[in-house]
Amino acid sequence: MPCAKTDPTWRLLTKVRVSHSYPGVPLATPCWEWHGYTGPNGYGYFAIDRNVVRLAHRTAYELFSGAIPEGLQLDHLCRNRACCNPDHLEPVTSSDNNRRGESGSWARPDHCKHGHPFDEKNTRMYRGWRQCRACDRIRNRRTAQYTSTILPRSEQSIDSAV
Repeated sequence: MPCAKTDPTWRLLTKVRVSHSYPGVPLATPCWEWHGYTGPNGYGYFAIDRNVVRLAHRTAYELFSGAIPEGLQLDHLCRNRACCNPDHLEPVTSSDNNRRGESGSWARPDHCKHGHPFDEKNTRMYRGWRQCRACDRIRNRRTAQYTSTILPRSEQSIDSAV
């Protein structure tokens, strides 16, 4: 019979604390907060043995709910990346997971990085990417000012003739 300290289920549960759900997220059960090593991205990491380290929430889901279907990711319904409660995890496609996620790098922003709106009037498509027309105008103005101060008049006229 294996020792309790080597059993992955026992070891996983010793690094979990039951906490209240996050505000604004109505779930029937509380989060299982991971209190082991947490990476800079907010996800917990669990060492199965000395050579195998896995995401804690994936390990918990597989131990308590079964295998994660091929090609699917686990979405945290509670929006808490450190949560390992299998009731708060749902297998979804990558696109569904990104669409549901909190606004961040994956969410489609409605403003450029300088605060100009991405609307019909101010947006153009370039090679499949949205570009801000206001930022384009500013960049073009700065380039024109820079070239007018760096290049002598004779070279400017040659460049414009070409």
